[in-house]
Amino acid sequence: MIPGKGRPLTLEDSEAGEHAPLMVFDCRGYEPIDFGFGGYWKAEAESGTKFDDIDLSSGEEFTEYDEKGECPVMISNFRASFSVTK
Repeated sequence: MIPGKGRPLTLEDSEAGEHAPLMVFDCRGYEPIDFGFGGYWKAEAESGTKFDDIDLSSGEEFTEYDEKGECPVMISNFRASFSVTK
């Protein structure tokens, strides 16, 4: 991974059906073919509430309640794709 590259997926991206480059890899001639959402992820709601240790490895959605924002939050339909950048 190249530090400082990529950006979070925003609500606007999601509503528009757009992807976001969450991370950028320096593959040095290799071409990745798949990505697993293993390990733990972090997310921040629009209210500023932070959610840590989100386990997406099973492929199942993440659901929680944002007390500060007074609304449910969810991560679902996540998938990965690769594109070459220079």
